[in-house]
Amino acid sequence: MPNEVSSSSDDSSDTEEVPQKRRKQASRYQCPADFVAFTHKPCASTLIERLRDDNTELWLIKAPSGFNPDSFSSLKMPLSGLQTMQAPAQQARGSGGNSGQIYSVLGGPSGAADLHLLTSHRQRLDSVVCAPTFSGLLNICESYGDCSTNQTTIAIPATPAPTVPPGLRLRFQPFGSRTPTLSRVMEDTPDTPLPSSRETPLRVTLDPGEERKSKKKKKKDKLIKTEEEEEVRVFEFVA
Repeated sequence: MPNEVSSSSDDSSDTEEVPQKRRKQASRYQCPADFVAFTHKPCASTLIERLRDDNTELWLIKAPSGFNPDSFSSLKMPLSGLQTMQAPAQQARGSGGNSGQIYSVLGGPSGAADLHLLTSHRQRLDSVVCAPTFSGLLNICESYGDCSTNQTTIAIPATPAPTVPPGLRLRFQPFGSRTPTLSRVMEDTPDTPLPSSRETPLRVTLDPGEERKSKKKKKKDKLIKTEEEEEVRVFEFVA
């Protein structure tokens, strides 16, 4: 008897789990208080059965608010790159769009990887499912001008190098630069006479590097002279 009681209790638990699963599957989302509920009716061409076909690609098209897709029904859209296109005048007039409006169409395979289209099944239109990822993105923008003419690239002129305005005094010297001194000016122009007078003697300023070189040269000359004098004395003593 205890075995039969246990079997009946197991059957009752199984029967209770089945309706709970069905209730979870049939549950729907409730509209939040800040949103407005509406019935989503997808187009017949965007149902999930058709989008799962291997020969079908789903592209996201971004266009201005006044753009009419019927105006491009007879034109081939670029799926990669930028192209300037003009809507046919007859189709634009018949569809209520701008006659002969020019658009710039930019197509590419990237840019819509994180977006999904909400669609439904053919048999259950009240259900909402996510469509496969978009194959690419078409960005349509209004353009002005003549699309028949070849739009060549315009070269931008190079900006001139910055120069020091006249009358502006430099507050610092860049590394490696040298200010012009009187000795260097006289070397560049040897034909010009030196300004000399009895009252104001001429003073020549040298760079620190040139002063060091001149001092080293003087020391060298002194050492050479002393060595020559010593050699002469030695010769005299030997003789």
